[in-house]
Amino acid sequence: MSDKNIKAALYCRLSKDDGSCAESESIQNQKMLLTEYAVKMGWDIYRVYSDDDYSGLDKDRPEFNSMLEDARAHKFNIVLCKNQSRFSRDMEIVEKYIHNLFPIWNIRFIGLVDNADTLNSAGKKSRQINGLINEWYCEDISENVKAALNIKKRNGQYLGCWCPYGYRLNRNDRHKMEIDERPADTVRRVYSLFLSGHSIRTIAERLSADKVQTPSDYKRCMGINYFNPSVKSYGNNRWSAGTVRKILKDRTYTGALVQGREKKVSYKSKKVVPVDKSQWLVVENCHEAIVSHEIFERTQKMLTVRRRTGKAEKTEFKNIFGGKAFCADCKSPMLKNTVGVRAYLRCRKGVNKLGCSLHTIRIDALNEIVLNGIRDRLRGMFEHMEIESILSVCFEPAEQNRYKKERALRRISALERSMADIYVEKSTGEITADIFDRLKERYVSEIREIEKKLEILDSELAEVGNGLNADSLINMLAGQPDFEVFNCMADRIEIGESNKGIKKIFIYWNF
Repeated sequence: MSDKNIKAALYCRLSKDDGSCAESESIQNQKMLLTEYAVKMGWDIYRVYSDDDYSGLDKDRPEFNSMLEDARAHKFNIVLCKNQSRFSRDMEIVEKYIHNLFPIWNIRFIGLVDNADTLNSAGKKSRQINGLINEWYCEDISENVKAALNIKKRNGQYLGCWCPYGYRLNRNDRHKMEIDERPADTVRRVYSLFLSGHSIRTIAERLSADKVQTPSDYKRCMGINYFNPSVKSYGNNRWSAGTVRKILKDRTYTGALVQGREKKVSYKSKKVVPVDKSQWLVVENCHEAIVSHEIFERTQKMLTVRRRTGKAEKTEFKNIFGGKAFCADCKSPMLKNTVGVRAYLRCRKGVNKLGCSLHTIRIDALNEIVLNGIRDRLRGMFEHMEIESILSVCFEPAEQNRYKKERALRRISALERSMADIYVEKSTGEITADIFDRLKERYVSEIREIEKKLEILDSELAEVGNGLNADSLINMLAGQPDFEVFNCMADRIEIGESNKGIKKIFIYWNF
């Protein structure tokens, strides 16, 4: 074949863009170098393929793959690059195409600067050595970058593109997070509902019914370029149990910065795999906490125990002992069962005939036993305490309400400042009248919602301490045991039987 019939494909690549809107200068230089050489040799230029800002290890380079498809279709005779590393830094790719498929397709590969030329059979070993050196170079770069990023993570710098639900990037420091109050209130609500005995699925259903935006929808609504492959459609505000569980297990909400939960399989692959929890990079007190350490630890403890839920829980016989009641003999969980109008707890191993007897107890009878146990426990605690001290112990929720009120007032002040800002932005032409109206409507609507919550908080705070004494406090706290009261006071309860069939109840108190 004469030189006049030879067609050459010119391939250029650069790993990082030079920041300009046009193609990088280096790409232009590569094109000039290759074009001059092809003209000098008298070859026709079939096409110039160019990948800007792509790694030599990336197998998904669009122009690179387009060139390979044209090579497979025999549209040219030569692939011309500045050097072999421009073609690829992956030894597997080099071997597959330069030393295997290109000869089969009758295509010659040339690297100008490093004298790589498949027409020279004696240079194969040097090309393979160059391929190994290029791959080692990428591996070293990858390790150096990884080490530098890990140092930043250990120093408490957040390196994510977007924050966990409930936080946002600090406007003054992109490596710090700050609380985003609207979703943060939803996070607090999730923890509160769960600690009150609601199942994860029930919480998800309640949030969906209240039309609370899901984390994915909220990010997109705030203009964040966020994509979650597990979300089939956006804008439906349908919470999943998995999303709620993820919030309940995320230590970030205690103020800890948790990074390094995933890693790449290798520097040559984009696939990521989970990292063992013991190897996560955790730095405490990096940002303001949404939930306290105590609440988070109580939540984790409850999550470790599988709580059975079913249709029977929707009846009057709601089981407040789920995840707390165990067999005194085999220590396995007691499961709820409803027979007619009666609800019972039964030993799981006994039910399945796995080496334990069928211990059973009626839930209403157990309620009465626990009720008396709580009363006795409270009387023992309050026997030598003054009424003021009892109030401070019993009405910690009132303190929480005061904190909620202070936070609500701060939020109203922040919204009022934002409204003042958008008035200025509208007058200076920074925002349009349409955007101003939408923002104003959103701010006013949120202020009205907060004011309604403040009315409820004020009424609840006014009721605290009116005409109370120790006995009335005890009866109020223990009058009708629910999951929240029992969970706060008791760690677990064990149920057994004596030889005469009398129930033996062991309550292990938290204090």
